[in-house]
Amino acid sequence: MMIRWLMLLALPVALLVGQPAGLPAPVPAGHEQAKDGNKGPRCQARTKAGKQCSRKAVPGSQFCWQHGGKKKSS
Repeated sequence: MMIRWLMLLALPVALLVGQPAGLPAPVPAGHEQAKDGNKGPRCQARTKAGKQCSRKAVPGSQFCWQHGGKKKSS
């Protein structure tokens, strides 16, 4: 039991009170950065492999243009 307390005392304070220093804050689900570099909500569709689509969601939708969001108007 004493060893556990010593291990806890050795942890940086940041780990005990919240986000560790130097690490980015967690991103809410659906707001990860898309592969094209744009920030904002990502398409919520899933690939056959079970991964989230990497495209940016169309504004006002949870999906990209390919997965049922509003079509792009050129």
